Amino acid sequence: PLDKITGWAWIFLLRRTLKRLEFHRPIVWLSRPDMLNFIGAFDEQLVVYHVVDEYSSYYGVNAESREKIKILEQKMLKMANLVIVVSEKLHAAKSLFNEHTYLVSNGVDYDAYTKVLTDIHPVPWDISTLPKPIVGYSGLISSRLDLGLIEYIARSRPGWSLVLMGEVNDNGCKDDLNRLKELKNVYFLGNKKIDQVPHYVKVFDVCIIPYKQDEQTQNLSPLKLYDFMAMGKEIVTTDFPAAQEFKDIIYLTDSKESFIRSIEKCLTEPHNGLFEARRHAASL
Repeated sequence: PLDKITGWAWIFLLRRTLKRLEFHRPIVWLSRPDMLNFIGAFDEQLVVYHVVDEYSSYYGVNAESREKIKILEQKMLKMANLVIVVSEKLHAAKSLFNEHTYLVSNGVDYDAYTKVLTDIHPVPWDISTLPKPIVGYSGLISSRLDLGLIEYIARSRPGWSLVLMGEVNDNGCKDDLNRLKELKNVYFLGNKKIDQVPHYVKVFDVCIIPYKQDEQTQNLSPLKLYDFMAMGKEIVTTDFPAAQEFKDIIYLTDSKESFIRSIEKCLTEPHNGLFEARRHAASL
């Protein structure tokens, strides 16, 4: 009952704001299946549903909630005029319910990374004194990451600095995160403003994307992959579909041991010839 009341309140406030701004027949752009009640509420001329994840696979979603999300999303897909997805897997799944489903992959502010590469900037203070080499990750720090793998790397190579930069969501992984925070060579740098991220990535010796192998990562398209490539960095990832497209210019791994070996190879035998190839891939 409270969900319905909240929904009505949102619609009332949005209608009032649209009227004040003199918006007529707007385009409604929705990003979650639980926004279904917004369709038809604003005399809209177009409804866009933008899918960036397989929402039913989120951590903590039980079987009953998962089924409810799927039903809501199928209704959303059928009612939307246009559906935009970020990965091939999502396109295959969502286009079954709406023929106007299009793949628009994630991208990067290429010019911002180019500027940081070519201009001289002081190294951010909170990373400037960390021992080298720096193995870095930028993005949401949550149960989506294979935190056990990160701990294994940190314990196996105590001379490496493992930098985790971004917002922390400890839902379902609080104990794993606490173990990482106890390690002397793991550094949590917190969330950074978007224009500061390139300055940190520039300092990373190797960039990592240690995602778990599960349904959620099978469907995503990580922005950080394009950020890292825009800087031309050496990149080591676990093996997920979005990374497969770039398997010739990054390292895909299938075990903890191969992940470490790949990082070592990046540090000792950097493939400088792939610098421009990665940059070019990010620019497309």
